[in-house]
Amino acid sequence: KKEKKHNKQELLPYAVYSTLNDLKCPISIKEISAVSGYSDSKIYKMQEDNKTIVLEPIDLLEKYCKMLDLTYESYTVIKEDLPKTTKTGHNPLTVIATVIYSYCKKNNLNKKKYSIKNISSIVNTSPISIQRYLKILNKK
Repeated sequence: KKEKKHNKQELLPYAVYSTLNDLKCPISIKEISAVSGYSDSKIYKMQEDNKTIVLEPIDLLEKYCKMLDLTYESYTVIKEDLPKTTKTGHNPLTVIATVIYSYCKKNNLNKKKYSIKNISSIVNTSPISIQRYLKILNKK
């Protein structure tokens, strides 16, 4: 009984995640994990029939541009720089953070405010992930 009760409690973060994404209000599993206290992997396991929800970086971009106080003009340029395919092999948050950082670096925006460390903490991804994806972008 304890196990069944525990599974029902774990279902709630997944249900919230799934519902918000169905309503076109994208939120990452990391954010749901932080609020619910359940690990990312437990929320992933709750997905039924191996059905996955694919977050498009473009759906999350506006949220993080606002959090970083970037203008709408910056948002539209960054949006154009996003990869056209969602199958990059990287977390959508890493893709977003890297493209934002790359844009800020190209346009000589405030180096302290738009550093890899600052962007990674706001977007909730690791600086190392940004650096790895940045290397891939620079090779193209």
